[in-house]
Amino acid sequence: MRWHRHTYRKRAARKNSRQFTATASAGISYNKFLAKLGSDQNKPNGQFVIKPGEAEHYLHDLPIGRFHGVGKVTEAKMKSFAINTGGDLKQQSLVQLQHVVGNSAEYYYAIARSIDHRPVSNKHIRKSLGSETTFQQDISSTDEMLKQLNTLLSEVLASLSQRELLAYTLTLKVKYADFTQVTRSYTADTVISLHETAIALLPTLLNKTDANKKSVRLLGISFSNLLSHKEYSNSQLPLFS
Repeated sequence: MRWHRHTYRKRAARKNSRQFTATASAGISYNKFLAKLGSDQNKPNGQFVIKPGEAEHYLHDLPIGRFHGVGKVTEAKMKSFAINTGGDLKQQSLVQLQHVVGNSAEYYYAIARSIDHRPVSNKHIRKSLGSETTFQQDISSTDEMLKQLNTLLSEVLASLSQRELLAYTLTLKVKYADFTQVTRSYTADTVISLHETAIALLPTLLNKTDANKKSVRLLGISFSNLLSHKEYSNSQLPLFS
């Protein structure tokens, strides 16, 4: 049996000091899903081990929102079907889960039973990938802004594709003519790094800024919550071989 370790690190500055303290929490278990859960258990500075014989008991009473991969939207939907804990999730058949979470049913069916066949890679995966542009002259037309954002979006999506990465979060960056700047983000429970999906979100994110009131000097787009194609494929876990 191969054991996996997932570590969460946090670096914090001491008040009125240039010294920094580093804390880390680690989860150790026999698959990636359980190790990730364990790393969240004793934050910010502790270690938690989930042994094979303990996994079923640990997951049974775990709130469904603590399950890795369950976002706020999915959590609310599961709770509307009385799925509040890991034990509730395990009671659902694969067919029942398909009505609740669609194509992700096999993944949730498996993790409720502490099954996760995804490999652990020691290759570094970027936390985000983006592109931005500064205009020679400030722009004030939202149509022009959306045109520029579409160009940036195509560039970033091409970079993601080249690196075989997918993303769950899209972030818009706007710097105004007065050099103040804001960011607006959207995170989904499904992959968002598709052109038709992302481009539909751009007007909504832009409307959440003051771009219709102020001239804009810089626009940027980035994707985060990245996942490799291989990890995504493996997360759609086949239950039977």
